[in-house]
Amino acid sequence: MQTKTTKAHLSLFLYYTLCLFNGVLIYGCIEGERKALLDFKEGLKDPSGRLSSWIGQDCCIWRGVQCDNQTGHVVQLDLGNKMPLHDMFGYGPHALPLEGEISSALLGLKHLQYLDLSMNFFGGIQIPAFFGSLQRLHYLDLSCAGFSGLVPHQLGNLSGLQHLDLSNPFYLSWNKLYIVGSHWLSNLLSLQYLNLNFVDLSKAPDWLESLNTLPLISEINLSNCTLELPLSLAHVNFTKLHFLDLSSNNVNSVVPPWLFKLRSLESLDLSVNAFKELVPSAIGNLTSLRVLDLANNGVLEGGVPLSLGNLCMLNILDLSENKYLHGDLNELGEVFSGCMKDSLEILSWVFSELTGTFPDWLGNLKSLKMLNLYYNSFSGPVPEFQLPSLKKLDISRNTFEWNYSQAFWKTVS
Repeated sequence: MQTKTTKAHLSLFLYYTLCLFNGVLIYGCIEGERKALLDFKEGLKDPSGRLSSWIGQDCCIWRGVQCDNQTGHVVQLDLGNKMPLHDMFGYGPHALPLEGEISSALLGLKHLQYLDLSMNFFGGIQIPAFFGSLQRLHYLDLSCAGFSGLVPHQLGNLSGLQHLDLSNPFYLSWNKLYIVGSHWLSNLLSLQYLNLNFVDLSKAPDWLESLNTLPLISEINLSNCTLELPLSLAHVNFTKLHFLDLSSNNVNSVVPPWLFKLRSLESLDLSVNAFKELVPSAIGNLTSLRVLDLANNGVLEGGVPLSLGNLCMLNILDLSENKYLHGDLNELGEVFSGCMKDSLEILSWVFSELTGTFPDWLGNLKSLKMLNLYYNSFSGPVPEFQLPSLKKLDISRNTFEWNYSQAFWKTVS
């Protein structure tokens, strides 16, 4: 009997040993990290009970917490409020945001790689400077979370950070984020995604130079940032930049020449500004562009260059609320006979005082799925041509001579 018991104990010992060596976690999370999470929870108000699962010994099974399968360390804390947008304004059920204070107890999570506190409401407090001490962070999302004031430069200590979102589109006068000096951004050498929409950059005139040092940056969102857009850049790095949004910044200069050196750019948004010479001939250098949004800049002072038609990968073009001085789109037939005619899927040019008859060259856009030309001053008959891919058409608020039997209408499902 004693021999059998000894063998059983030995077998059990070997089982646990093998489990440990194979990275199988036996005992839940690490006690110190469990306590850090509970201390963090203590400072929060949780009106919807989203953290009600934060009980018991194994914090790795708590809502929003993820541990490393081999070490047991907490590596992810996802407390983003993923409710639909209408719920944010009280029109949907049971998705109230977290509130309260953010405890420095989070520093006890020394292996944390992912932190998402987005879509909560922390009442206008500053982003905690101690976030800059979470050295292993790869992902940080603080968007729409009710933070305000100066963005701490300590975030620049996160050299491994790949994703940073501080966007704040629901800000009020008392909870606006701003940056004073942006030198710390240049320390984020692993950064690939940056979203600073609605973060005030008026006191960070060096933002472009700072971002230009980031070797891996792929997406930059700087909408509604009150930024100054430099016209020159000594040396353009941005070799991996695919997405750039500079919309809604009230820029009234010419489009800076350095933009047209971004050969890898696939999406460019310059809408809701006041750019002069909005479409220079250098636009043809951006041969990787798939999306080009130039809407709401006022007047196309320099016209539309032939080089625009050479964007052979362009899928979406928005020129809305830009008055074309010549008015008559029939003059642009040569532009839209370039290789763009084979790739363009969405064309919008609304509220722009366009005149004359409906342009025949539209019939060459065989890939076109959506056409918006409403609120203009087109006249005369709608030409008969086939657009086999067209799914949505809006040419209302013009003065056409309608003939609903025309083949044009039959192309629209």
